Amino acid sequence: MTPDDFVRWRHKLRLTKRLAARLLGVSDRTVFNYERSTARTVPTMVALACEAITRAFEDIQSGNSACGEASLFALQRFNQQ
Repeated sequence: MTPDDFVRWRHKLRLTKRLAARLLGVSDRTVFNYERSTARTVPTMVALACEAITRAFEDIQSGNSACGEASLFALQRFNQQ
């Protein structure tokens, strides 16, 4: 995932930098760094987390809210460890 891909991901889900940081379990500054054009790639684990968050949001939007909410809850618990 490139910095431009990360920005597109965040905008697609209508996430602020702060909310994206909270969902990913990183600082606001880290999200800022991911989006800087000087960075070559976003770490693989972050890209995978972005995909998981996208799927959870899609589940919620499609009416499968239990699955989407469970996915977001699991991600949140993982970030707390």
